[in-house]
Amino acid sequence: MQQQTLNTFYMKPLLLGLFLACCIFTGCKKKDAEKVSKEEAIAFAHTIEKQVEDFKIDFIEKNVHFPTLMDRIYLNENSKKLKGIEAGMKKNLSSNNYEKAIYDIMGGAGSFEMTKQYENNGLQHAIFRIQGVNGFNYIDMEFTKQDKKIWIADMFLFNNGENLSKSMGDLAEKLLAHEGTAIEKDLVTNMDRIKKYMRDGEYENARTVYLRLPYNLRNNKLYEGVYLEILSKINQEEYLAELEKITQKYESKDGYSLMLLDVYLAKKDFAKALSCIDVIDSTVKHDPFLDYYRGLVSNMNNDKEKAIGYFQKVTVNMPDFADNYAELFAHYSAINDKENAKKYYTIYKTLKGKSSDVMNFYETQYPYLSE
Repeated sequence: MQQQTLNTFYMKPLLLGLFLACCIFTGCKKKDAEKVSKEEAIAFAHTIEKQVEDFKIDFIEKNVHFPTLMDRIYLNENSKKLKGIEAGMKKNLSSNNYEKAIYDIMGGAGSFEMTKQYENNGLQHAIFRIQGVNGFNYIDMEFTKQDKKIWIADMFLFNNGENLSKSMGDLAEKLLAHEGTAIEKDLVTNMDRIKKYMRDGEYENARTVYLRLPYNLRNNKLYEGVYLEILSKINQEEYLAELEKITQKYESKDGYSLMLLDVYLAKKDFAKALSCIDVIDSTVKHDPFLDYYRGLVSNMNNDKEKAIGYFQKVTVNMPDFADNYAELFAHYSAINDKENAKKYYTIYKTLKGKSSDVMNFYETQYPYLSE
């Protein structure tokens, strides 16, 4: 079932969550880390998956090792000078905005799944895919071990191409530039107003306040993501114009393929969109799920044969992924291939992710599907 809009600007929910949290971690005295084994990393990753499956609202808050993350943030020396940084991070962590942003992508019916576990420079990592009605994203979590317990040390955010600690250190440095000034007092007020306006759906007011923020803050990936979120709710032309600026700013840099995917789709540059997916696939060390999105993009490009080829590959590697079967039976129904339409529809009806609305629509349009 071809989606009318791919909803692919997947950076928005997570960047918005980070903006709302702004400063979210605190520290205490840290011991030397113990070595994490591959088996411990896999077991811990599955624990996180289970916590998300159970909709635990604090699965990041409770699993991050704050002192380790603070050490990473403090690699930006200027961030140490920002008064109250640790207290502010501790306060905002309890708001669980990061977790809420992840659940927003999932939309109540998506998934949070480890797609790869690997070791790099002696450190254990796990890559997780977040997928749902509001798109997809990836997080690469690095693990550490303290007092015989496994923790999250840092997280690489695929939607903005850098580690959480680096984003937070950069933001702290930019906030420091206004410390002790009248602007600093206005910043707190204006950030709160932007959050309130966005929460209440008053996006014009949110834009007005956003544009009053100092330029050095607006010239930050976290804030750029927030502004795109605001514009997407106001005016499509302005949103696309801002996307074009994002393209020019980040197109030549590594690590921004997920951010740029929606840019190319909005411009109907499907070749570059597929190239972005290829780069993402390489970065996450291959995820068969991305063949589904290759199929969607090929569909948008009216290359039906290639799209079907991708969707059929997904049935082999992800046999329980309902949305993929919906694409297949929708395609075969449209060309009156009743045998294949019924074949894939029959499978779809047995899957956990099936939609009663989709089933009702297609059984009405093609009664033979329910025979």
